[in-house]
Amino acid sequence: SVPCTPWPASVLPSEFSNVRTVTFESSDLDRQNYFHYMGTAPIRYVVSDEAPRYELSALPGAKPTITIDGETARVRFVVPDDIRSRYVQPSLTLYGPALTALTADGARSHIMYTAKDQPSLQVTTTKSGASVGVTGGAIAQLMVHGTGSADVGGASVGELNVMAEQGLVVTAGTVRTLTIMQPDVCPAGESKSKATGVYVESVTSGKITYNG
Repeated sequence: SVPCTPWPASVLPSEFSNVRTVTFESSDLDRQNYFHYMGTAPIRYVVSDEAPRYELSALPGAKPTITIDGETARVRFVVPDDIRSRYVQPSLTLYGPALTALTADGARSHIMYTAKDQPSLQVTTTKSGASVGVTGGAIAQLMVHGTGSADVGGASVGELNVMAEQGLVVTAGTVRTLTIMQPDVCPAGESKSKATGVYVESVTSGKITYNG
């Protein structure tokens, strides 16, 4: 049998209430592990007015490591090599204050940010396989940069600014204004999988700024 009962919620240090910028790192799982192919363990961050805490659902041995330095924190989710993880997908959910910036730092990091109304948010993906999803609330100004992918279609975004490296893919719903800075040249034979793209449903102001 495989234990899959979620662990009890754990209280985060009170200093976490002051955090505004978080870098998330998920460990890459071993090749024998099913989730090596499906993507690494997801991390969800939920904006909450309650005391900061986290909830973990995983096999024994999986744990988050959280370091705090003033308004900056780093969250690392380490999942042990265990063949049973092909049947129980580990997950980590954190509840804390609204962030001004978040970074997905890992080859297969998958971060889901559940927002409330906030004036701004910066999203960064540092690796081509990293992804960030943003849902809930209204964000007046949202900036996405790096490589990898970001789906912000689940949030109401006023101004969307994209500063793309090669391979970044951004998806959004209806936005008010759209500004894009992205490479418009690439080496010969560049794989289509590394193509850069921005996909939005509509721009209500009718104004799009592309590479200045």
